Amino acid sequence: VPCMAHRCWSTTRTNGMSKTTSHRTAMARRTVWWCALLLCTCACASLEGLRERAEALQPWLVVTRRDLHAHPELGFALSRTTRVVADALRGMGVHDVRYVARNGGVVAEVGRGKPTVVLRADMDALPLQESADNPVKSTVDGRMHACGHDAHTTMLLGAVRLLQERYNASNRAAQGAAEVEEELCPIDPEGSHCGSEKKWPGGTVRFVFQPAEEGRGGAKAAIEDGVMDGAGGTYAIHVWPWLRSGAMATRSGPIMAGAAFFEISIMGRGGHAAAPHATIDPVPAAAAII
Repeated sequence: VPCMAHRCWSTTRTNGMSKTTSHRTAMARRTVWWCALLLCTCACASLEGLRERAEALQPWLVVTRRDLHAHPELGFALSRTTRVVADALRGMGVHDVRYVARNGGVVAEVGRGKPTVVLRADMDALPLQESADNPVKSTVDGRMHACGHDAHTTMLLGAVRLLQERYNASNRAAQGAAEVEEELCPIDPEGSHCGSEKKWPGGTVRFVFQPAEEGRGGAKAAIEDGVMDGAGGTYAIHVWPWLRSGAMATRSGPIMAGAAFFEISIMGRGGHAAAPHATIDPVPAAAAII
């Protein structure tokens, strides 16, 4: 089930807001949307505290997105990107982390049992030169995150962090552990909002960081490695610059364009230039197809 969220670049101004404030606010909102989609799907669990916690993660989200944006990689060759993602996941305490899709993708899980819900983000950039003159532009000539996949990856990492915290809190609460808030809130240890709702709705969340979305078959390779096995539902969000900040949009059926490649052979028949009527000229046929 794909959704579209407002795209807010750090190099623009939106609705009169400063570029930094606008970008951070949008990133926190999108992180909450991931979790809201998931938790409502699992059991309509309370969303209390999620937005506040996401807003507390803003500095980390912005730094992560800008780092990914400055170091774009293409196709399946995402060695640095996958390392950043895997290290971040393990740093959150996510133990079930593995590489898929020719080692260009990363999969992690939080929770246990059924149902299994998949949240997916793409990670690859495009072979374009970034012309913007700002301190967070691409540092690699001929490569740029022009489609927002750096934001998608960051959004999903934020969702993992929120849900891993809630899952840990649920387990600690079930064991009667005390002082959960202090342990789970390294960014804002004094915040009373963190972990305020400790109930895990049940089931498993599988996070899929997909490579090679830009027409290179990354989804097929990931599916062949089992990322969809046992999944009861799948969600993805794509940034979309034509929506107002803070808005989401979706619909039944297809919503995003896809890229496909094919070849056409036009067979003609040669002849003499003085008798073109006796030939079969492929040029007009090719022009008509175009």
